[in-house]
Amino acid sequence: MKNIFTLIVILLSGFGSYAQVERTLVVEHFTNTRCSSCATANPALFSLLDSYPQVLHISYHPSSPYSNCAFYLHNPSENDGRTNFYGIYGATPRVVLQGEVVGFQIPILNADQLEAQLGQTSDFDIHIDQDKLENDMVHVSITVKKLSTTSSQSQKIYAIIAEKEVDYAAPNGENPHYEVFRKVLLNQVIDILVGDSVVFNTSYTINSEWDEDELIVTAMVQDADNKMILQARESEKLNANPSFIRDKEILSLDGALYPNPATDVVYLSNAVRKNFVQADFYAISGNKVKTFTDPRAMNISDLPEGIYMAVLTDSEQKQHITRIVKR
Repeated sequence: MKNIFTLIVILLSGFGSYAQVERTLVVEHFTNTRCSSCATANPALFSLLDSYPQVLHISYHPSSPYSNCAFYLHNPSENDGRTNFYGIYGATPRVVLQGEVVGFQIPILNADQLEAQLGQTSDFDIHIDQDKLENDMVHVSITVKKLSTTSSQSQKIYAIIAEKEVDYAAPNGENPHYEVFRKVLLNQVIDILVGDSVVFNTSYTINSEWDEDELIVTAMVQDADNKMILQARESEKLNANPSFIRDKEILSLDGALYPNPATDVVYLSNAVRKNFVQADFYAISGNKVKTFTDPRAMNISDLPEGIYMAVLTDSEQKQHITRIVKR
């Protein structure tokens, strides 16, 4: 338990009650798998981003110049929708940095442009978690906290599903492809008071064309007027354990709790019921929110909706981890 507590403290230091936090940069990249100029320009962009691992990247595939691009055809309206949002439909490759369109240039983004945006703070913080349920359903919880007063008058939350890496031999010779946009999850105006948080609970179904081990969620708080991105975060891959319980001494125990999702009482499955003597429930933020010394039936009706981690301790003091969704 000492190791769990140490890691929780580390996580909380990144989502605490500071006046401001570091702003994460995001590069929105508009490309096309049949575009030869994209194949020429994109390697330099990826090489640059390799030197800045803290910078997020998303690749969209609009219908121009080639409407038979495989990634465009997977979600035509939303690939073109984000392109038109920035007013850059018509040619690829293009880059938007932190909500600001980068003009036509070679290379399409350079280190000076990134450096000019780094080291700034944000009035917002974001935390994302996603959890696979039954029948290829995935529950996503996105928490946005407003840490201090902002000059921005109106903000939106924009969240998308992407695949971290896709192995596809494109007609233009590119392979692999990085942070490939798949679907919009959220795109709406938000209203948060300083010091408050808002939690967005949503879900998606895993498409048969997606590699579920590569699925990520990226969320941004964006100025609704000037389109500046005020904060951004990228989740871990779908099947990765949260960082605060990633420990070799903690064993995975999927399916130990039912029903899942749950609204009130959670039970241990018959197969494991006799083995456990305690259950500790943690919020994704890292806070312990419940402890049950009789884990056969656990009432979680007073917990807010969201995703929780249950650490189950057996009679030999070994610990096991599983997830539960509260609705």
